[in-house]
Amino acid sequence: NQLAMCVGHTNHNAPRRQAVHKRLGASSSAFLQAVPDKILRHKIDLHPDLCAFSFGRVLIEDSVQFKTHRANHESYPGLGNSSGSTAGCKVDVSFDLLAMEPMMEKQVCARTQDRVLGPMLLTVVKANDLVIRDMGYFSLADFKQIEAGNAFWLSRLPSAVQANRARGQSLEDSLKKSRKRIVDLKVRLGAAQHQARLIAVRVEDDVCAKRRRQRRAKSKKQGHTPRKKSLLRDQWSIYVTNLRMEQMPARAVVQLYKVRWAVEIQFRAWKQSPKVQAALNRITNKHHLEALMLGAMIFQVLTLRMVQHFKRT
Repeated sequence: NQLAMCVGHTNHNAPRRQAVHKRLGASSSAFLQAVPDKILRHKIDLHPDLCAFSFGRVLIEDSVQFKTHRANHESYPGLGNSSGSTAGCKVDVSFDLLAMEPMMEKQVCARTQDRVLGPMLLTVVKANDLVIRDMGYFSLADFKQIEAGNAFWLSRLPSAVQANRARGQSLEDSLKKSRKRIVDLKVRLGAAQHQARLIAVRVEDDVCAKRRRQRRAKSKKQGHTPRKKSLLRDQWSIYVTNLRMEQMPARAVVQLYKVRWAVEIQFRAWKQSPKVQAALNRITNKHHLEALMLGAMIFQVLTLRMVQHFKRT
């Protein structure tokens, strides 16, 4: 409706919304994709206060999903369930936290997993960058590639990933014996025995109890009992990184990871502000859905630009 009204102001002949809808196609999607790409290529100088950071950039990647009407599942397939086909969109976003500079945005179907999207960011990682990742993007192969480029990475440790000490002692044995609030260890991760630094922070009792309730409920729904290893890890918030102990103390690493919450807040605000979910919950064609999603992406990129501008002023 709004697009039809805007066209009417410029052409002095307002088209119907149905007419605008029919004009959406591959060309409109290409144009809308070019707009955020153009914005992303426009760089802004860092605020002088940010130059004190020892990293060149702090790169954060995350994704957000939107449900759409199941009738759109051929264009945007979602994860299926017992009720039949589902449909949804996912937007993957990467940006430099220090400069609040968007780096990359990609729109895909909801079925695409985060770990499949993760390698795209590696194409822009430079020496001395720090990549902070959520557990959904955890990939030892990606971390190895980051290290090869003389860059750094920081991530939470998924419960399914094994961690052992140099002499073969398991992480769980080390945590079980420790009485410290913060444990800082050198470990080997996964079957590849990738060397890394592990920092575990003991959580409050109520946080641990909540995590265990959620884990038991999820396990019951899936028809099995939770593993003792996972229940033990619920007592801790566990981080892994290639930042050396002499390079940054454990408490500073933990505080550094907490900046990821800025992403969660931004995504929550973005998902609510343009009312994307309400717009997508309709039966329509692929090009219309693309136009709505790309319009929302432009909104988000411009919002990040505004935040960056006000931080500078």
